[in-house]
Amino acid sequence: MRKLISKLKNRIIELAIGFATLIAGLVLYLYLSQFSGDWSTKQDVWGQFGDFVGGTLNPMLGFISVLVLAATLNLQRKELAEARKAALENNNILAEQLKVMHIQSLENTFFKMVDEYKKDAIVTNAQTSEAQNGILKAVYSLAEGRAEFWSTQDHRKKNAYFSQMTNKATNYGEVRHVILEKVVSLIEIAEHLNNNQVHYGLLQTVVGPRILSAIIHLAYHEAPAKYATLTKAKRLLQNINVALVFDEQIAKDFWDGDQLNKYYEQQDEILTSFRKSELAPEMVSPS
Repeated sequence: MRKLISKLKNRIIELAIGFATLIAGLVLYLYLSQFSGDWSTKQDVWGQFGDFVGGTLNPMLGFISVLVLAATLNLQRKELAEARKAALENNNILAEQLKVMHIQSLENTFFKMVDEYKKDAIVTNAQTSEAQNGILKAVYSLAEGRAEFWSTQDHRKKNAYFSQMTNKATNYGEVRHVILEKVVSLIEIAEHLNNNQVHYGLLQTVVGPRILSAIIHLAYHEAPAKYATLTKAKRLLQNINVALVFDEQIAKDFWDGDQLNKYYEQQDEILTSFRKSELAPEMVSPS
């Protein structure tokens, strides 16, 4: 029944025209069958005929006209709704295409920046085993050392200390303003990528656990906003040696479960090892 009604609605204009034709034919038939004869030559007779036809057909044709108008408006409404639906679907498709293009652009940017990071001379100098260990130990001293040494705004002492601890491979400024900034920028891009845990895992491999631990500790103590960005990528410190983390809060921010329990089991031993490796700040003179 609903299908029949729907079909009738879709063909209402054709039905109205057919009905109007049928009514007109019926009126003419009734008139001619009642008043049969030859064609009249009198004007008043034609006038009477016109009055009869007009008076009979006009109300019916007027009603049919209203139906046709209503059907036309309904058809236009449907067409407009379909046009809006099609436009919305096109907009959604375009939005998805733009989103995919944006993701692809970010993906390309990420890998380009990773490549630039690996080729950076400062990064290369800091990648030796001796330099990595020295950076982590220097950051420990910066975080836990004597306040009168580290409170100064003069970075010469900090640079000299990092240089001494890394055998002149790098200094505080390069670690803080080059390596840390580059890693944070990569994390900010990876945050918007699909399957970004894979990208974080790649960063762990490229940057190295010791450098990652060092810059995370450095950010925690000297750049809170940068640290907040780093904590979004907990994958950075996943499954690394717990002996590389000396700050309990960082351990809690990046680890849970077995790895965090393992850290607590070895915490005293870890801190003792870091303290033994610390070089007294007063032994270093800024150049």
